[in-house]
Amino acid sequence: MIKRIFVIFFVLTYLLVFDASFLLAQIQDTTPPDLISLDFNPKVIDATGLAQPQVIAVVTIRDNDGGVGAEGIDFRFLNEDGTRGIGRFGERTISRSEDDLTVTKEITFLPAQFLPPGNYFIDNFSMGDRAGNFKRLSRQEIAEMGFPILLINQGPPPQDTTPPDLISLDFNPKVIDATGLAQPQVIAVVTIRDNDGGVGAEGIDFRFLNEDGTRGIGRFGERTISRSEDDLTVTKEITFLPAQFLPPGNYFIDNFSMGDRAGNFKRLSRQEIAEMGFPIELFNGNTPPGQNIVVGPISGVTLTYVTVVVGGQTIVNPSSSGPTPPSGFKFGNPPTYYSISTTAEFNPPVEVCINYDDTQFKNENNLKLFHFENGQWINITTSLDTINNIICGQVSSFSEFGLFEDITTDHIIDEVKSFNLDPDIEQGLLDKLNSARSAIERNQNKTARNILKAFINLVNAQEGKKITTDQANILRTDAQALINSLGGNLLSTIFKWVLFGWIDKFIDAMLSTKL
Repeated sequence: MIKRIFVIFFVLTYLLVFDASFLLAQIQDTTPPDLISLDFNPKVIDATGLAQPQVIAVVTIRDNDGGVGAEGIDFRFLNEDGTRGIGRFGERTISRSEDDLTVTKEITFLPAQFLPPGNYFIDNFSMGDRAGNFKRLSRQEIAEMGFPILLINQGPPPQDTTPPDLISLDFNPKVIDATGLAQPQVIAVVTIRDNDGGVGAEGIDFRFLNEDGTRGIGRFGERTISRSEDDLTVTKEITFLPAQFLPPGNYFIDNFSMGDRAGNFKRLSRQEIAEMGFPIELFNGNTPPGQNIVVGPISGVTLTYVTVVVGGQTIVNPSSSGPTPPSGFKFGNPPTYYSISTTAEFNPPVEVCINYDDTQFKNENNLKLFHFENGQWINITTSLDTINNIICGQVSSFSEFGLFEDITTDHIIDEVKSFNLDPDIEQGLLDKLNSARSAIERNQNKTARNILKAFINLVNAQEGKKITTDQANILRTDAQALINSLGGNLLSTIFKWVLFGWIDKFIDAMLSTKL
């Protein structure tokens, strides 16, 4: 009994003397630790599949006396209405601080696999000390302390299923002539925007339309690859080289196709492109529809249409042969005719201008532009520019055109002087030509005709002697043309007789007229 009393006394004495401060501290520590800092990274993860990305939180906790005992963080998924969802993950650790009442701790999280995607929040943070004091901070309290609370589990980006959009489209020129050997460039500028992966390719297809609106055989197009790495918007130039000898007419953008790098593809029809306000029509030919359309020069000929109703192709074929020149005129050397035609529909008039070679004519001031209409030549000359060697006229239709020189006595005089004839023969011819010119100036055409006939007789007499056959042919032809231009044919003489009653001149007219 005495021994038991002694042991009890010894234990009590030891506790009171040697560890009283410890007992006192245990009795007095009633305050839980404080959260000093909290952060975690990354704040965006993908734990929607098999992967388990780590989330590392770093917290600092301070206790006032006994030391930090434990801490834990609980992340919980929130539903759209703000209520707690089923997805959650957390971690609790033991961190006993021996000498320091402040603990900085890394807490590593491994979220569960196939965690529902969405926003996860720190639902609470709990911590305790070695004295058994415990504190749990709510989400709101943590946020009010300025610490992050949101973790996003977003999953992989959604699959790109949307093709690009056409932002703008234009091309120039809108009128070309690829009907022959030439291959004019057509440059289209397009802007395409993709929503995600980037533009992959684009292409334009131009197709010829038949008169009934169906697709024709003529077509051309281009496809390019344009991968946009950093920018989802691409502005691209697409260059076309239409085929040679492409049928003339209206070509339309038949379709515009575009795709992205994810393989999404879109093809816009002609109508859809037009409804977006972008141009779709390209005319191939040298005579497009419109007002004041200038075509050429083609073989030295330039045409100006007042109005082209339906576009087409204007063709100019120069030739050295054609209908006989009109009376009193001769063609150049060499002769030049122009056969003009068009498939375009137009409203007259049309101005026809020809750039001529003045060395082909004796005196360019005497040039006239003629159009062969209804079996006869019609003088259509409206202007003559002898400085730039351009002669113009107006017509309402097309056929043969000729550039002729008005024959005068001066014209024949120049020919005689250019032949280097025997001086006596030359002077005899010139005397007759000068006399004929004086008669014409006095309006004595009958006298002038008789003198010119005498001129022809002199040429005939010297042909093969003092005048070569070629020279004689030229002089005879021009003199006869001048005679014809001065009148004196049977029909005109009878007309004067009937009109004026010049019966007394009938016999003289019959004698002076070449039947």
